[in-house]
Amino acid sequence: MEKTCQSENRTFYHITLRSNLESILNKGFIPDISIKCQKCYNDNPTEKLVYMTDLESVKAWRNVLYRENDDCIIFEVNCAELKLIKRCKYIHGPEYACRITILPENIKLTNL
Repeated sequence: MEKTCQSENRTFYHITLRSNLESILNKGFIPDISIKCQKCYNDNPTEKLVYMTDLESVKAWRNVLYRENDDCIIFEVNCAELKLIKRCKYIHGPEYACRITILPENIKLTNL
């Protein structure tokens, strides 16, 4: 199920590997087709998106995506000006996606 959302919560979280840190800080999040999409049973892995989740679901998604990999980092993303797609079909928690690049000034590395 997919719908555009205007959630009151405009801060979401993106989980990735530390090896992506420099690129993200310089270029932001650029929509892409992640190899993780298949692992999460994404129903449209051909669409380029930036994926995020809410604070309550970060731990569950981190476990699904990277298991116990200590090389993961989590970014806090200010989505106040973004049009998001809310996808609710996953048991790991809600998933939010964006079709446009999220600029570095809207991204902050966090310690969750």
